[in-house]
Amino acid sequence: MSWLFLIAISAVTALTLTEVLLAECVDVPAMLWIGTNGAEGGLHGNEGARTSVEAISGQTIGSDYFVAVAADWDPTRGVLVRSSRGNLDLSIFKTSPTGDLLWAATVGGEQLDAATSLVAFEDMVYYVGSFGQYCDGYTVDFDPTDEGVDYHSCRGSGRTDDLFISSIVDHGNRFSYQWTVTLGGDKFDVARSIDILPGGSLVIVGYYSATVDFDPGPDEAFRTSNGGDDAFILVLTPDAEFVSVQTFGGPRSDSAMQVIVGPAGNFFVVGEFNATVDFDPGPGEDFHTATSNDLFVSAYDAAGNYLWTNALELYFTPNGTRIDVDRQGRILLGSSFERTVDLDPGPGQYIVASRGGSDGFVSLWSPEGQHLWSRRIGGTGYDGVQQAVFDGDGRILVGGAFHDTVDFDEDGTPDLRTSRGGFDCFLSRWTPEGRSEWTLDWGGPEEEDFVTHLATHDNGDITVSGLFQGAVDFDPHAGEYHLSAVGNRDMYLMRLSCGEGCDELLAHSARGRTGKVISRVATGVPGGRVAVDCTGQNGRQRRARPLGENGKARIKVKRLFPGDYVCTVTHLDDGAGHTLCDGAFAPVTVSVP
Repeated sequence: MSWLFLIAISAVTALTLTEVLLAECVDVPAMLWIGTNGAEGGLHGNEGARTSVEAISGQTIGSDYFVAVAADWDPTRGVLVRSSRGNLDLSIFKTSPTGDLLWAATVGGEQLDAATSLVAFEDMVYYVGSFGQYCDGYTVDFDPTDEGVDYHSCRGSGRTDDLFISSIVDHGNRFSYQWTVTLGGDKFDVARSIDILPGGSLVIVGYYSATVDFDPGPDEAFRTSNGGDDAFILVLTPDAEFVSVQTFGGPRSDSAMQVIVGPAGNFFVVGEFNATVDFDPGPGEDFHTATSNDLFVSAYDAAGNYLWTNALELYFTPNGTRIDVDRQGRILLGSSFERTVDLDPGPGQYIVASRGGSDGFVSLWSPEGQHLWSRRIGGTGYDGVQQAVFDGDGRILVGGAFHDTVDFDEDGTPDLRTSRGGFDCFLSRWTPEGRSEWTLDWGGPEEEDFVTHLATHDNGDITVSGLFQGAVDFDPHAGEYHLSAVGNRDMYLMRLSCGEGCDELLAHSARGRTGKVISRVATGVPGGRVAVDCTGQNGRQRRARPLGENGKARIKVKRLFPGDYVCTVTHLDDGAGHTLCDGAFAPVTVSVP
């Protein structure tokens, strides 16, 4: 089974028993752990200005970037304080299933350097972004190790930046650096997203201005934008050798924001455009006209041949909009809109009006881009969907932010949620047909708490990353688990689970006493051995005890300072010493006086 991050759940007052009966946790997950990246010194900046996460083999690989302060680069319960070298540095990190930081790679110079997307494939991690601000020979060492250097200089002059593509090798508990290539011209050039094509080639999308040579090798592949920014689709080998580039755009600014490869090797590009654009980068023509910052989704076959484009007029800048693709090739789109819009990009209509400033929506399209259904999320305030993804069972997870009161089940029993201050976070699960199954929400009294990325795991666990301000209660259930941002905004990283996967574990309860936690475990394993881990902001302790002939054990976890702790069953052996379960199961949050 696979496990992931650091997680906290409902806080309980001292001497109050909290029990988790695993048979009751079927559909709605609880927190396993949560970590943030706040640290002393990061008092004036956004310490996790953008995050990206990907689940792989039960673990998580992610990226973020930090402003020019000393910041905690560890997104889990630990602390790894480093000072950025300039205005903005980037970080690539990996966490274990149980929420420990395995490694962190940091890169940056004296200006603005940011990773915008990453993808993990086998033992390789590829990430893309931009560096610079006022180039004029600005140079960055892209080797994040202490063993070597790999300097690259920005090409333009004045206010401009270049794009980069980098790779590292994941060795489990450490990493090694592979290579970086940089591309750019005299204006702004940014790589926004990367994915892996069949055969291992890399497909990268983003935007560029003026004239850029897209061949990182000795040959040349110059392209010149039609107006402001144009979108590009670049294909490289796994060793960064040039394969092809396609570009498209109109007289104003156009950008590709995401690329995702489907099950048949075909791929889709998501972005925004203005004015009139021919989306067929080949000899054909496919013109679409935008009102202002309209959304587009374009499809290409596995060989990179253009297939079709859908466009939506949302009256809302779709920056950050992403899609997902299921095993059948169906396309899931999550975004936001204002006013009254038609969510059917084809000849039909699906007219919907926002209830407030903005509403979120999720749409499902066929592999050919035909509208199947759409659902709205919103109330009288400003609400939005940041991401919608398929889980392993074909259900749909939707994450974003809401303001004021929203009904998260418009077609069924009302499910009204009210934000605690400004924007609060929400996570919903829907059936494949778009019917609501459950919604979780968390937030604090400050203005900005968001879900930014979702990742699903083979065992059904969910990893959520986002941003928060001030003090936030991260327990999405009836309990409390408060964490406070150190600076303006901090990043959080959270793992949710039902704790399924240890059939022999029947129940887990815990009481908080002075300086300790008393944990009681019930199993179906007479004469075995069980271990319990209690972790909090003020410390961590682990204890193991033998099980009685009734399969039960009472465990005292001592030497705990006052505060909230998440206690989980981490290991279970049978009477012969054979491991039955190893991970993080049945989390219970208790308060130690």
